[in-house]
Amino acid sequence: MLLLVLASTADASAYYVADVGTRSLGRGGAFIAGVDDTTAQYYNPAALTRIDGGQFKADLSGVHQYIRFDREDLGDEVFDAVENEGPPYPIPTIGLAQSFLDDRAVIAFGVYPPYAPFIEYDREGAQRYTLVDSTVIEVTAGPSAAFEIIPGLSVGVGGQYKWMLAGQQLFLTTSGDDDPTGQIGFDMEASDPFTLSWNAGVLFEDPKDQRWAVGVGFVPPVKYEAEGYLRADFTDHAVYPAIVAEPNPSDEDITLFISMPMQVKAGALFRPTDKLEIEAATVFQKWDVVDEIVVGALDMEIETCAPLSDPCAPGEPIVVDEDVVLPAGYKNTWSARLGAEFDANDMVTARAGLLWEGGAIPDATTGVSLVDGNKYGYGVGGTLWLGKRWALDAAWHQSFMPTRTITDSELTQIKLGLDGSVGEGRVVGNGDLTSRFNIGSIALQGVWGAGVRD
Repeated sequence: MLLLVLASTADASAYYVADVGTRSLGRGGAFIAGVDDTTAQYYNPAALTRIDGGQFKADLSGVHQYIRFDREDLGDEVFDAVENEGPPYPIPTIGLAQSFLDDRAVIAFGVYPPYAPFIEYDREGAQRYTLVDSTVIEVTAGPSAAFEIIPGLSVGVGGQYKWMLAGQQLFLTTSGDDDPTGQIGFDMEASDPFTLSWNAGVLFEDPKDQRWAVGVGFVPPVKYEAEGYLRADFTDHAVYPAIVAEPNPSDEDITLFISMPMQVKAGALFRPTDKLEIEAATVFQKWDVVDEIVVGALDMEIETCAPLSDPCAPGEPIVVDEDVVLPAGYKNTWSARLGAEFDANDMVTARAGLLWEGGAIPDATTGVSLVDGNKYGYGVGGTLWLGKRWALDAAWHQSFMPTRTITDSELTQIKLGLDGSVGEGRVVGNGDLTSRFNIGSIALQGVWGAGVRD
């Protein structure tokens, strides 16, 4: 029940718009060598050794992605621009950690879904053949452990239970154009309830006076095979009820193949004074493992009426058993991040950061369902200590993608032939695409034992 409550909705670098945690958002994502709370389970589990005594952390963020798509007009067909109508989506993160062996070892448990937006468009908009709305939920939960081998050198590893759910609504066509009498509603949902993975990290910090530190985190690739259903809706199609007898045929046993990339995270930290900390960081993501997205194991029978029968007499069913293959062609990405924090006094810490990140999705396969590209952004935030045991964090993050004019799109309508074949209709991905992200985040942290402040 806890995992279901903590599930978050995602879009797609490429599926996620930011890393997790309020403090990281305030530092522009530069929180790999300097991470000092339970989100080290996500960034670099070796850094858990920075936690003395016990720590509880609960973050809550609201994520919104502004998207505007002005589809390219086709001759006399003029399309109105569409925008994401989805509201900000609340995403929680929870962590719990306890140190022992004179604070040289730490065990932690956390739940940390990656940050991503909710996306929903007008069902009659020009984008409807690419997407009406989508859901991609990935919940990661599990234990982590870290140990300081020698003064300054720590290693950490985490075990991860992952649950994935993906859903999408859009329209198919039988006419190969934007004629609404030739379109079919398409609703798909699939889940993978149990996949295991892991992550690991190393941290080396100046053992003499902690003036500098370097950290590296590693996440292996993950492959999901999600099983679920695919349902069609012929209610508004011109052939119903003359040819198609059942308006809502379905296949209750499809398979959706989704790959998540290997990631390498690295950061270098410098403390010129006891009050100031500066970190430069980078993250590499190997997205080229996603060449295409496949909806497989299709076996849908569409009941039909015999020609000229009135009332409808059963005819030969239309069998749809071809895989639906969506082009992706993702490319590897990396990011550059620079963040800092300053202890104004014993109660207040201020944070700020900048970032740049490359886009994983090329123009040819970018669409309103997965909006990604080169982006730049900033974060600001801070911490207020409420006594010796409790702290309140807050952060604001924005990132921007310049408007892209796409002219070579490979995104086409999915065209369903009345013989059961699956092909391509007209191109629907060309046009002007603009996006930006807004994320607000708050967190409550509690400490006990050796973690209580003087």
